[in-house]
Amino acid sequence: MYKNYCNQLEQQKQPQQEKMSDLAELWTRLNGAKYPDECKSLLKQCLTQEMFDQLKDKKTSLNGTLADCIRSGAKNLDSGVGLYACDPEAYTTFKPLFDAVIKMYHKVDTINHPKPDFGDISKLDFGDLDPSGDMIVSTRVRVGRSHDGYSFPPCSNKEARVDMLKKTEEACSQLPGELAGKMYHLQGMSKADEQQLIDDHFLFKNDDRFLGDAGGYADWPVGRGIFHNPKKTFLVWVNEEDHLRFISMQMGGNLGEVYKRLVNGIQELEKKLTFAKKDGYGYLTFCPTNLGTTCRASVHIKIPKLSKLPEFKDFCEKLNLQPRGIHGEHTESVGGVYDISNKRRLGLTEYEAIQEMRKGVEEIIKKEKSLLKDIDCGKPAFADDIALLALSPVALQSLLDTCYIYSREWKFEFSCSETDILIIWSGRVVTKCPCKWSFAQEQIEIGISKIHLGVFTMSKMKNTEAVNTCNKGRKSLHGLFWICNFKRTRIHSQTYYCMKPLFPSALYGSELWANMTLIYKFPHVMFNITP
Repeated sequence: MYKNYCNQLEQQKQPQQEKMSDLAELWTRLNGAKYPDECKSLLKQCLTQEMFDQLKDKKTSLNGTLADCIRSGAKNLDSGVGLYACDPEAYTTFKPLFDAVIKMYHKVDTINHPKPDFGDISKLDFGDLDPSGDMIVSTRVRVGRSHDGYSFPPCSNKEARVDMLKKTEEACSQLPGELAGKMYHLQGMSKADEQQLIDDHFLFKNDDRFLGDAGGYADWPVGRGIFHNPKKTFLVWVNEEDHLRFISMQMGGNLGEVYKRLVNGIQELEKKLTFAKKDGYGYLTFCPTNLGTTCRASVHIKIPKLSKLPEFKDFCEKLNLQPRGIHGEHTESVGGVYDISNKRRLGLTEYEAIQEMRKGVEEIIKKEKSLLKDIDCGKPAFADDIALLALSPVALQSLLDTCYIYSREWKFEFSCSETDILIIWSGRVVTKCPCKWSFAQEQIEIGISKIHLGVFTMSKMKNTEAVNTCNKGRKSLHGLFWICNFKRTRIHSQTYYCMKPLFPSALYGSELWANMTLIYKFPHVMFNITP
């Protein structure tokens, strides 16, 4: 069944005694951890002594053992799942354990995954989920695939990874139309290509300890590659976690376009490549959490009001959606933006999964708008009712970086034709002068028009730089705010520039904006610019 097993087997055989010794140590560590205080992974919950005794001497035709499957979970007792398949046969050889984990994670009573069905993409009943562009920042749909005839990372080797990369590159080189692009090998990659992939957020790394202990980074970076088209809307990752990850993505909320592109890419590559699958289980993957459709459809969406509610996670759970930070699992939200994706992968078709995600996101948008009905997002808002003291240029830049996330053109709706600054000292205007500063290597003009003081900038700052700067400032968010009452103090220890910026509608929805409007309601916006 697996045509390359014989060659791989000879290169990967380990003495059975060594394997068993390793397994004994892993089991002792896992079994000795107290549940749930020291370990509460699904592996810990499912692998009983009786089951361990039943499976400990079994192995797959590639010499894959129980040790290969539980190594990461035993070494990392804080794992959520803790179980990886050593090769496609693991789902059969170690069936009692894998079935127990699969049922618990996917919340199914029986494992009976249907045949693949992507629906008729020429007759989709959905398109752009956010035509106004006010809430959804970007949309992404991906699937995982495993080459038939090859083992997974714990039992793979350098030659197999190189061979898989070669086959994938050959298949991708024949992609038509908008799918056509170029494969970049991580091994021997030029500094220019590497930096570009980092800037594009395409370059995967080898810094996940859970995946590393499961064998995911062996022979790094040999056999790894990234393919993408010129528009960077279709990608293929080779030997990152799974053998293959197919990704379709673009800015905005047009789920219809993203889904169609992905399905077209899968269908084209299926003409050249054969993928591992199993009746009732769907497409087989390294981690059992991705089993079945392997489909993850997600949006980065601004939901500052809904996400603040105590019942936010329960609301998503009822819609079979999973919320997480925009930088991946176990990360925090940035400025009220969340990554929202479908939670179910197993027991439904690809088309049903995408529809479930679509309907759930529509409900989230509806709920967010109901919480915001008292705010007019279409008009700029004056900052007369808030007090903000930026304690340093970095603090001011943090505010501007937040605006960057929410503004496609990165500009305030403010005319700064006269760049005069009012310097407030002892509660009165003593002078005014033109001035320009540079924050984070960007020119920021702070000045006054005939009506309002404000901030104006046209930035060329790259997205990664803005986000990183914003994150650093956000760690000390409360340090940016300070109650300043002119009527009470009248005299300040330092020179302040009192400004009433005209915030753009793009700023609406940010974490800073939410904090200011809900908590800090004072008469002035204060920026403390220290020399």
